Formats: sequence, structure tokens, C-alpha cells
Amino acid sequence: MSALPDNNPVNTMEKLHLFDNRLGYRYGQFLWYAFWFPSLVVMLCDDTVGHDRNFLCQASLLSSLTLLYYCFHQNNGSPASTPAIHGLYGELLARWMLAAYHGMNNITTGGNPIAVMNCVQLIAMGMFTIFKVPTSIYTTCKFKTYKKLEQRLDNDNNIY
Repeated sequence: MSALPDNNPVNTMEKLHLFDNRLGYRYGQFLWYAFWFPSLVVMLCDDTVGHDRNFLCQASLLSSLTLLYYCFHQNNGSPASTPAIHGLYGELLARWMLAAYHGMNNITTGGNPIAVMNCVQLIAMGMFTIFKVPTSIYTTCKFKTYKKLEQRLDNDNNIY
């Protein structure tokens, strides 16, 4: 007997948000620190001024606001995917706008530590964009299904 395809839309939604919900708030915050602290250290150690420094500072401040948004949702008992749909998606779009505003060459060239950290940030932004933007758009289009997933996770006590 062959396995039948899973046509349950809630299960499909769960698979789309598996990374955020398995990572959860605790490990998600560790991931956040893995980007924020190195950015802070680089800015403390390198006194380069200009677009590259401005971009790193502004992107880190956006990230801090997103952390605040995540904390709000954690306190309200939402699954970690809920703030990711809105907060991380919005942060990614704002970061790309910042990169365009400052100019990619202005924020990644020069060989200084800030430019290197910006390259790391851009690579991470690219990876998150590939996965988060389509997932957020899909979730927005099928938001009632996402709310069913939230309810199922809450009922199963899988929100952490």
C-alpha cells in the first residue's frame, strides 16, 4: 500500500512554520544574539564611519525592535512562528530597503570589520528572505488555516 499524500492544509501550514516552532523562543533568542552581539563588538572595535557603519547600526536597531515583538508574543503564548510571520518578515523588508538606500558597495567593501559583518548580515538576510517571504505571503493568504494551526499547537501544549 502506498502512502497517500497529506492534503490537510493545517499540516502543510505546520511544515512551513516548522523551523520557527521547533526552534522556539529560547533558541530563537540565542540565534538573535549570535548576530546582535558580534555586530555590537565589531562596532565597538572599529571606528569606521559612513554608510557601512550606519547600515550595521540601523539593521541592529531593527533587529532589537523585532526581539521586542517576539517577547510580546512569547508573553501572550503565541507560537514562535506568529511573530516570525509579521516581525521578521517586516524586518527583512526594512533591511533590504536600508541596503538599497546605503548602496550595496558602500556597505560591503573596504575590508574593514564592519563591512565584513555587513556581508555576514546580507548572507543571512538572503537565506531568511528565501524562506520567510514566501511563507509569510502564503500564511497571509491562508490566515484562517494558520489560526487553526495556532489553536492545535495550543491544545497540544506545543507552544514554548
